[in-house]
Amino acid sequence: MRKLPQKLTSIAPYVPHRHSCPVRLDANESFVPMPPAVEEAVRRALAEAVLRRYPDGQAEALRRAAAGYYGVGPECIVAGNGSDELIALILACCAAKGGKVAVCEPDFSMYRFYSRLYELEVITERREADIVIFSNPCNPTGAGITAAEVLNLAETADALVVVDEAYMEFWNESAAGYVASTENLIVLRTLSKAAGLAGLRVGFALAHEKLAALLRAAKSPYNLSAAAQAAGEAALRQSGYITEAARAIARSREELYNMLARFPGLTPLRTHTNFVLCELTGAERLHIRLMQKGVAVRLLGENLLRITAGSPADHERLCVALNEYFEGDV
Repeated sequence: MRKLPQKLTSIAPYVPHRHSCPVRLDANESFVPMPPAVEEAVRRALAEAVLRRYPDGQAEALRRAAAGYYGVGPECIVAGNGSDELIALILACCAAKGGKVAVCEPDFSMYRFYSRLYELEVITERREADIVIFSNPCNPTGAGITAAEVLNLAETADALVVVDEAYMEFWNESAAGYVASTENLIVLRTLSKAAGLAGLRVGFALAHEKLAALLRAAKSPYNLSAAAQAAGEAALRQSGYITEAARAIARSREELYNMLARFPGLTPLRTHTNFVLCELTGAERLHIRLMQKGVAVRLLGENLLRITAGSPADHERLCVALNEYFEGDV
């Protein structure tokens, strides 16, 4: 085999957790089932999709539905196989080799991953950056900034500003309304969180129409399957359930926060997302114990656990496991 570049041979893969825990509070997925009417609309759309043909390469119908939901024109939308594909596309296309990408610390790890894969320099200061990319609200801290602050950043930065709004259904400070008039701003959205379509991988980049057209030209020709397009369109056409699901998840998050705050060894942090970040000494030990009790949460460092808001039954099982742990009955 010919010698492969170091950027490939030295890469540390992003490895999703694979386990058999009955309680999954580690991936920020939705616990809210689709209402029957919406589920039926999705099933009907899937049944009507012509799966022996290639999908619509421009996802026209899906983009029109997304335009109605996000309040921008379809010409300003790029549809992607989850927002992860769009992150990769933007970093691959919008900075030359050796360019600088400014990230926050901590933040979503895939910004650094794709930057290094495309031989871009990762920095933590936006000065001299070609691209500034960050999540709002932030994963993993759960903190958020206002839409006005995002706009000010775009207007004062001599760089492309990419704001990943994967959790925006829980914060209501979207900068989507600014993309049509702000040429250096891209807003990323997803149907994987409040909409509950994580398994179909549907995401969007919202940008000025000139930039959106360039990104659509640069993406893979058939990047989003017919099934994902049909289901995503059906869900967005009946988007009221997304709002209700987001409210239910936010209530669950507050219940989770209040439950966690009762344990003296845990320090939960308020968030604008569908998870609670917890500070504690010996997080890895607790992480292992919870897994042994059938509860999966996300270990983010020596003293940090991220716990997704779940159903009442999920929280009850988590509470039992935490009681056993802190009482020493493990």
